[in-house]
Amino acid sequence: MTTDEAASTVGPLPFDTSKAHQARMYDYLLGGKDNYAADRAGAEAYLQAYPELAFTARANRAFLGRAVRYLADEAGMRQFLDIGTGIPTAGNTHQIAQAIAPQSRVVYVDYDPVVLAHARALLTSSEAGATEYIDADLRDGVAGLHQAGRGHAGSDPARDTGR
Repeated sequence: MTTDEAASTVGPLPFDTSKAHQARMYDYLLGGKDNYAADRAGAEAYLQAYPELAFTARANRAFLGRAVRYLADEAGMRQFLDIGTGIPTAGNTHQIAQAIAPQSRVVYVDYDPVVLAHARALLTSSEAGATEYIDADLRDGVAGLHQAGRGHAGSDPARDTGR
């Protein structure tokens, strides 16, 4: 069943699927399934102008994986703040960190209602760790970071930094 078909069986969605959206277009470029016809068409139009865009999206995702693996494994980090989360897909920050250190805690921050809807449905944590989603906009400055710190039960920015 495609995402388009699934949407028709669950009732109205809290966002307009007839218009392309950057988070769902990125999901499409990564080979994800949480996108709609308008997103696919929009991404294909971008690929006509920028053929390297799909490679760039995959390279960006691969870098995230390498960075989180290094921080969790070699640097001993146990708390992660993922700002500008995007739609959850394979290899999310908490999946990588908790595979190495199950007690890792991850706070995802994004302001996008499309991302929020997907994150609430898809972001689940290991039993030993914690995963939370904060609806905040980095452009609001320090307030969003404070919200991320308060929203994460037991988080202590001075602890578990690997030093």
